[in-house]
Amino acid sequence: MPSPAPVTNEISNKGAPGTPKKEKKQARKVLSENLKNKKRSESPGKNEKKMKDSKNKVQPVYVDLTYVPHHGNSYYTSLDFFKRVRARYYVFSGTEPSREVYDALLEAKRTWEDKDLEVTMIPTYDTDTLGYWVADNEEALAANHIDLSPSASRCTINLQDHETSCSAYRLEF
Repeated sequence: MPSPAPVTNEISNKGAPGTPKKEKKQARKVLSENLKNKKRSESPGKNEKKMKDSKNKVQPVYVDLTYVPHHGNSYYTSLDFFKRVRARYYVFSGTEPSREVYDALLEAKRTWEDKDLEVTMIPTYDTDTLGYWVADNEEALAANHIDLSPSASRCTINLQDHETSCSAYRLEF
């Protein structure tokens, strides 16, 4: 790295009436280069800390409805997902979502700044894992405004040909 240019009296007299314009420009250029060099020479630890702090800040996305990735498999869905994607309704569309994923949702909800935001979990299948998890965390779910939608909210839709039907879930926004 080149060493900074020596500072002369011209810099301190840059506003003096007798100083030519060319010398004023050169003095400003020397000052700006000195500032750049100073920034470059800051300790790497300081810069790493700044980068780490900016990485720790989560910029969440707010949506009404989202599907939990890969049917609630803990290899694909973690605490970070629930910190970043904040939904009013989370659909767990697998036959056996992982208990770790349910725990991740609860833990992430505890860290949200907007703790009063209500969340509803919509499982597509009632599983023993979900039943036991809800029983174990009943108080924590209520304290964190997390509701579990019962399977009774599901319905069947008959299509126009009246022979074909499919399961559905009704949501009102």
